[in-house]
Amino acid sequence: MGAEGEIGSGGGVGMTGSVRTAFENEDPEMYGWLHDASGMEEDLAKYGEDELIVNALKVAGGDFWQVTRDLEAGLRREETSAVEEYVHQSAGVAELRLQIEQCDGVLSVFEDLLHKCQSDLGNIAGGVRHM
Repeated sequence: MGAEGEIGSGGGVGMTGSVRTAFENEDPEMYGWLHDASGMEEDLAKYGEDELIVNALKVAGGDFWQVTRDLEAGLRREETSAVEEYVHQSAGVAELRLQIEQCDGVLSVFEDLLHKCQSDLGNIAGGVRHM
């Protein structure tokens, strides 16, 4: 895998050459934090034997930028799919909202009728008591 890293003995990750050379051709604004490799080398020394880290570094034969691009493309596809689903469902949601508002109006009318009936029954009960 060259300057990007290689699988060392015992399953750990060993670094060869300068890590900085692996990122020289990348967009410095997007990946500028990677140009300071001292932290990365310390992290690899500290966590390089971790099975999760080793497996992550093995992904796609070590072509991390391709993996990143693939992940970003997958995220874009999922985002597009979610937006399309939202747009597809929005008409149904709008119709449901209108139905709920109509039901709320009908329930409000029934509530007013029940309050009037209750008031009328109270008046009738008062009249019966008065007799």
